[in-house]
Amino acid sequence: MWPIDLQASSTVVTAVKEVNPCKAVSSVKYYDITGMESNKPFDGVNIVVTRYSDGTFTTSKVLR
Repeated sequence: MWPIDLQASSTVVTAVKEVNPCKAVSSVKYYDITGMESNKPFDGVNIVVTRYSDGTFTTSKVLR
């Protein structure tokens, strides 16, 4: 095993400081590679857009 060298002056994160419980999923939309939108995933490549209650969104590519 390789030795681990931690500097005493460096900050080591050991826990989550804050969790935002107000962020909930408000909608999920699926798009195929031609841009067609659906509430259900397409066969093949999907671009998934997840919108949250605070107005933010995430995107991901999924192969089904």
